[in-house]
Amino acid sequence: MQSKRNLTPTRTMARKYPGVIIPSVQEGTLFVAHRGSMATAPENTLPAFQDAVIFGYSGIETDLKLTSDNEFVLIHDATVDGTTNGTGKVSEMTLAEIRALDAGSWFDPSYAGTKIPTFDEYLSLCRSSSVQPFIELKPSFTVAELEWAIQKIREHGMNAMTTFIAAWDVNLRRVRQADKRMNVTLIAGSQGLSDKVLQNAIEIGNCGVNAYYNDLLPDRVDLFRSNGIEIGLSANDTALEIEDAVNNIGVKTVTTGSYLAP
Repeated sequence: MQSKRNLTPTRTMARKYPGVIIPSVQEGTLFVAHRGSMATAPENTLPAFQDAVIFGYSGIETDLKLTSDNEFVLIHDATVDGTTNGTGKVSEMTLAEIRALDAGSWFDPSYAGTKIPTFDEYLSLCRSSSVQPFIELKPSFTVAELEWAIQKIREHGMNAMTTFIAAWDVNLRRVRQADKRMNVTLIAGSQGLSDKVLQNAIEIGNCGVNAYYNDLLPDRVDLFRSNGIEIGLSANDTALEIEDAVNNIGVKTVTTGSYLAP
């Protein structure tokens, strides 16, 4: 699947796109594109996902929302105001209304007419590109809604490769109710690697945790790992911090929209 531009995954891209940097890290690190390659294309759109594939990301993170007619679409905010030419809550708009919006011009006029993608479009791209889906849930989904989302994932043959992520532990507990086998990761956020986050991850079971670089204190990382919890890096960090987290702390997963896979 082609991007709008002819891109070559080399360090020259760091000069061509000032918001993009390639850290030097050891092989085997899983780089996940946060809302796609949001430094080079409008976030949570097919062009951003396509760029992420071309740039060598192994996973693509996106945000799942439901329309008023119960269709899954991908957009970060609860409203369409920030990244489209429309206004209103996603939950109060139909799929047809959502798809009629321009989700690209705010980023650059060359992306005029870019649409908010459907869940099926995203899963199809991930499958055809052998890229892992990382699906953030917020603010709240019912078990029935998650069962439907998981059914769509199964239809695309992506259930073993997909990870649900959330800052609110209740969403991941509901994923567990919907399907105990799904991969899940808790976002620590401002709580850091606290005892509360640890307890939630243990109770959810087989649950990873994503944390910010400044919260990767050695004793806390060791405590989480001693409980069988893998720690990932939630970036918008510097390249040096990513390199330290991977090469010295041993983080295996980096979620970022500004750095390319090495």
